[in-house]
Amino acid sequence: MLIHLSGLKNGSTIQQITSLLKVICFVALVTACFMYTGVEVPAIKTDSSFFQVGLIFGFFKSLQLIIGTYNGWNSVCFFAEENDDPSKNIPKSLYSGVLLVVAIYVLVNVAFFHVLPIETLAKSNLAAADVAKILFGKNGAIIVTVISIFSLISILNAFMMIPPRILYGLSRDGFFIEKGTQVNKGGTPIVALLVSSLFSLFLICIGSFEVLFSFAAFISIIVWGLAYFSLLKLRTKEPDLPRPYRSFWYPWTTIIAITASIALLIGFIYSDPKSFIIIVGITAVSYPLFLVLKKKN
Repeated sequence: MLIHLSGLKNGSTIQQITSLLKVICFVALVTACFMYTGVEVPAIKTDSSFFQVGLIFGFFKSLQLIIGTYNGWNSVCFFAEENDDPSKNIPKSLYSGVLLVVAIYVLVNVAFFHVLPIETLAKSNLAAADVAKILFGKNGAIIVTVISIFSLISILNAFMMIPPRILYGLSRDGFFIEKGTQVNKGGTPIVALLVSSLFSLFLICIGSFEVLFSFAAFISIIVWGLAYFSLLKLRTKEPDLPRPYRSFWYPWTTIIAITASIALLIGFIYSDPKSFIIIVGITAVSYPLFLVLKKKN
């Protein structure tokens, strides 16, 4: 938080450095995996039954973690006003960012399968640690810890930059406190940063890493679905506004995205009802506060 309080440029520089180091660490780990002689992968026992409740439960539970892996692919949108040419740079960043994450994610999985059999990885609580232990021996845990530190610093730094800009926009439009529009000399929405940091601290106190990861998956699916729906509504309600971003095969791609979001949300609720109830509870508490702030402003 102190880095971001010092100014936008410092936070941006740290983000670039930590992101580069994270990619280098993952590439090095993948390279080490493929240099390993490998093991024979045993045949997987299959179940011929058509409907498996446990398999469906595990599938949607794993999707929560996968969405958490890809979460942040759209973060560049929150910095549109700080970009010199957002209509060109934002789509380019979205496409290149998603493709880069896909490439790294697939390569890491293929590399892990090259070192350990599927059955072992399926039972592993931390696959990277088990793989590193085979590749580097006792030093494997240290190497995974270093990679995790760089990865977490990059993620935390990015997410320290996003919420303040959301609160800044809400404040400017009259949906949050008026002081939320205050910006320091370094270009940081200082009040919004402090409020979002306090709320993050509250979330850390109420749950473990796994619980917060599950919350993030729920909220991401809900927010993405609402964003897709807003595209339909805004282009119907305000058709004459300038559209700097193209939406390919509109409206069918948008409708498909909304349908997929609803299906994923239903699956998440089925596999993790407790987290969904907590999300509903947080929303129920925050909505009256939103109405009060809206009326006040």
